[in-house]
Amino acid sequence: MAFMEGVMNCYNAFVVGKLTANSVGADELDEVHQEDIEEMDITWQLAMTVFCAKNFIKRTGRNN
Repeated sequence: MAFMEGVMNCYNAFVVGKLTANSVGADELDEVHQEDIEEMDITWQLAMTVFCAKNFIKRTGRNN
């Protein structure tokens, strides 16, 4: 829950235009684990692959 609150605070600061590079502390960046970043990267790549496949099916009409 605290993570989502932090994300929303950063998003709101970004929208208002008050989010700067210095507003995120270095200690907060150290809390992100390498495995989490790798998992997010794999998830993103899989989502993009599915997105591209769906667009290909729409454009070509093939559904094999």
